[in-house]
Amino acid sequence: MKLTAKKTVALLLALTALAALCTGCSQIKDKLSKSKWDALRPYASYKLANYIELGDYSGITVDLYSENDTIPQSEVIKQAKAYFDNYKQQNYGQELMEVQEDKAKTKVAEGDAVLLDYDGTAEGVTVSEQTQTGLKGQAALVIGSNSFIPGFEAQVVGKEPKKEFTVSVTFPEDYSNELAGKPVTFKCTVQKIGTMVITDTSVSTLTSGQITTVNDFFAEVKTRLLEYRTGTLNPNLAFEAAFKNATIKEVPEREVEYYRERIKKMLESSEETFDAYLKEIGQTEDEWLQDSKDQISRELFCYAIAQKEKLTITADEKKTYIEQLRQNYTDLANLDDTALIETAFSDEGTLERNMMFTKVSEFIAGKAVASGKMPSQAEVAEAASEAEAESTPAGENSTAA
Repeated sequence: MKLTAKKTVALLLALTALAALCTGCSQIKDKLSKSKWDALRPYASYKLANYIELGDYSGITVDLYSENDTIPQSEVIKQAKAYFDNYKQQNYGQELMEVQEDKAKTKVAEGDAVLLDYDGTAEGVTVSEQTQTGLKGQAALVIGSNSFIPGFEAQVVGKEPKKEFTVSVTFPEDYSNELAGKPVTFKCTVQKIGTMVITDTSVSTLTSGQITTVNDFFAEVKTRLLEYRTGTLNPNLAFEAAFKNATIKEVPEREVEYYRERIKKMLESSEETFDAYLKEIGQTEDEWLQDSKDQISRELFCYAIAQKEKLTITADEKKTYIEQLRQNYTDLANLDDTALIETAFSDEGTLERNMMFTKVSEFIAGKAVASGKMPSQAEVAEAASEAEAESTPAGENSTAA
């Protein structure tokens, strides 16, 4: 349980149609021997035919929605919430959405969102260390989401707002700081019971200030969905359609190890274990492993096409891409190339993988044939304006998610 979340770098690609590649740590190289590190670099050393058999990818037909299809508001809300969930997973449980109070709720029930004050005491932890160690603070959470350590949330069920109560738990043995294995007693007060909502403030934080209102955020999400699913043959859509035609023979264990090692290295600064990290993102190790293999499978597909079609990333392309990032993101504007790559991608290898994904996706899309109606830009713009009209605030400048 991270009662106080450790904030990491803001997500640069919060509104992309597909999630970006997992980022690692630029210092992983220090932990691995040179020969092992070279073996883990992107796929240059692999005979890719041993791992993947490419299917049709040139001139494929990509099905699009027909002219009568629409993006329902429920899907827009689902996608919007997914961006916040993704942020929460990548930022040690930090919740950006806020609790909108439902005054009709007089007791906390499973599934309720609560705004909770907590103040814990543990042997050997001074008052001044309470906030630093995560014993004292305020948190927004959904009861039953397992955001806190085992046994904590169940003791909040049935409690009434504004009334102090006690929660007693023992921190897991593998917890990331001196609280590991210790019994702790918390004095708690539920300040609000209600539902999680997206607010102007949470939108601004998620997008690093590039979008500042809920309505603008929902309009942008809907526009992205339209572009992705019915727009101008989105390259990501073409990539996924072609990927379905490929056969993955085997996922290299070295790449799985690479994913695992860079996550562990990333966690070293907070002295957190890999098991504790899995609990925070709400996955079992098997689920994490499957997600990693799914991503590696797409990397195999990407680099197999790049090798076959002789697609490369040139130094000039990399320089142009970095300059575009400086122009598009104010928090990167004044960084030199090394600092920018470390901040945005963690290492140069991850930057190159992202760029290669883009190049291969655009290559496939450039040769693909779209079926169904391709909407005009005017239709896309009209659909975007409808998203703003449909985003009825659930309170002052907020939308329930």
